[in-house]
Amino acid sequence: MPSDTANSDSEKWLLLRSLTEDRPHFVGVIPALPPPHVRAAFPQRITIVVAYEENEKGLPLYEDDLTALNHLEDDIREWDPERRVFLNAARSTGLGERRWILYATDVDAMEALVPENDFMDISVEHDPEWSDIAAILAGIPAAH
Repeated sequence: MPSDTANSDSEKWLLLRSLTEDRPHFVGVIPALPPPHVRAAFPQRITIVVAYEENEKGLPLYEDDLTALNHLEDDIREWDPERRVFLNAARSTGLGERRWILYATDVDAMEALVPENDFMDISVEHDPEWSDIAAILAGIPAAH
């Protein structure tokens, strides 16, 4: 998985590209796990998934879908600009879906921020060790 570092709202993210089922899969992830005290303060993993009609490469078939997904990405950043309720830890695009992984202080606070939409599938799991992010980071070659 080749990677690049990108700045987004003064955050550094690793941008990863891989092939899954012979189709591209793009992942943006924080470059390292936060310290244990930060992970303990944000123990609830919130996963938001939005499905889209995909082309032969597993990416959005329609430009409007890609635009809508990117606008939703901007909205997610605006839900908590002070970063007191959740931290945006990863995003992936491919195989007909965009997935965000956020870590929240508690489920009730996050539910207050996320607007209800029929097109979003939202799940919550207690994950104080940030295991999903740890697994992504463990799969990255050391020379990133």
